[in-house]
Amino acid sequence: MSYFILIAVEISAWMRKQSKAVYALVFIFGVLIYGLNYQNADYTNYYNGFMQNGLWVGTQEPLFNLAFKIGHALKFTYPVMMCVWAATGLCLISNVILTYSPYPALVLSLFILYPFTIDIIQIRSFMANAVIIYGCKFIIEYSVSHRKRNILYFGLCIIIASMFHFSGIFYGILIFLFLDEKRHPVIRKFGGLLAVVLFIAAIPVVSKIMPSIIGDGKTNAWLLREQLTTWKYVLRTVVTKCGLLVFPILAIYIRKNDSFKLNTRYYYENRVICTSIKKHSKKETFLEFRSINNTLIYICIYLVAFILIQFFVNSQYERLTRPAVLLSSIVLTRQCVLLEGRERSILVILLIVINILYFGTTMYFTEANGVPWITHVFREVYEHNLLFK
Repeated sequence: MSYFILIAVEISAWMRKQSKAVYALVFIFGVLIYGLNYQNADYTNYYNGFMQNGLWVGTQEPLFNLAFKIGHALKFTYPVMMCVWAATGLCLISNVILTYSPYPALVLSLFILYPFTIDIIQIRSFMANAVIIYGCKFIIEYSVSHRKRNILYFGLCIIIASMFHFSGIFYGILIFLFLDEKRHPVIRKFGGLLAVVLFIAAIPVVSKIMPSIIGDGKTNAWLLREQLTTWKYVLRTVVTKCGLLVFPILAIYIRKNDSFKLNTRYYYENRVICTSIKKHSKKETFLEFRSINNTLIYICIYLVAFILIQFFVNSQYERLTRPAVLLSSIVLTRQCVLLEGRERSILVILLIVINILYFGTTMYFTEANGVPWITHVFREVYEHNLLFK
């Protein structure tokens, strides 16, 4: 039953890509799937922590503890708390989708497929990533307006995200995108990659400092190098992460390839272009449209750089690449503004196919304790839900 409803919701969003009603349907489905799940790898720890007045021994992130304490004080049951948690995160994410994508229902449905499925288990990472995705708005707005306050707002988002899950601090590499592209082109393009490489090189030193800050357990989890010599680990990492690379590469190709001609019907005196196909009234100047797309692509490329840490250190860093999946989908739907007819349909189909393939390879090639995610994650989420019990 749960799988049938998932398929029905996904197809509805693919068919009615701009529908507000369908978007609301996908949003509500996501909240219920998230909040009413009663069995997954981390469920017992979080459930017990919530029932013990919001005190969970395994976490040090203050905003996460505070949220649980507030929920407990308001007499929420655990499912209600998780529904509120999911709705809060999805509202932050929806703000970005609705602002920049002409096909919001499509983008949210693909996000629900993945990485939302694993976010149902890793609830602290979900909220941290939701805050970061929302924070990307300030990078985008800065690329258009160059208002300095956007730097402050993004910095606050980094702090808030790290107070839900300390890994949020890694997204600080995105601060390089506030540099002026004309004055500092090399640093702006490669600063994030350089920061990632330096971090990998500095791990022996960092691993000696971090235990006093985050404890031995988390230090070992995030800085202890895994054995990466098995062909199976290399294969699944290359397959899944090269799949992620397709998103920004495809966006760059479409933006620069001359075969994708700009549809002049969406220009207004060669200065203004719609950010939607039909119903959306928001318009951007051509320079704004190009700047926003470029910035989104740079953000995606920066996030994909975390693959290096995952490959050379350990698999914990996989979660840092997840926002790139959503943001890349937004970029590709924005390219639909430049196309019409058959070309637009091809791009939409291509986006759906890429997301499905990425979801499939991730679920089948990624493992937890020797069990593929398709069983350990996907089936746990959709076969253990109070909605279908």
